[in-house]
Amino acid sequence: MNYRKITAFILFCTLLISISSASGSVPGLAASGSDREFRAVWIAYSDFNKSKGMSRSEFTAYVDQMFDNAVSLGLNAVVVHVRPFSDAMYSSSYYPWSYYASGTQGISPGYDPLSIMVKEAHSRSEERRVGKKCRS
Repeated sequence: MNYRKITAFILFCTLLISISSASGSVPGLAASGSDREFRAVWIAYSDFNKSKGMSRSEFTAYVDQMFDNAVSLGLNAVVVHVRPFSDAMYSSSYYPWSYYASGTQGISPGYDPLSIMVKEAHSRSEERRVGKKCRS
């Protein structure tokens, strides 16, 4: 078993569950409502339609643009759909690579899109979140 991926799955599910109890707001943004307000954007799998076949640097720039747009709109959270069709935007022993990662389901893009999204989210603020849809 790949314990790293299982641990990552549990971590992201925990983050999604704890979102409602997140405190604070993104530094530099005008507060609207409560300090505990959750202002998020959902980045769906279809938003990655343009990123199919991108190099690591192109994908990073694409994610940067999406996350920067979220910050400019005053949002303090980003939720990203990384398991669209029983496939994944990360390496998994259970699910094939997503069509949206490389353009062909089951083919690696040559980098880890989820890792890039997490890194870019954390570079903006501790309040930024990247997660995957958790299903039972």
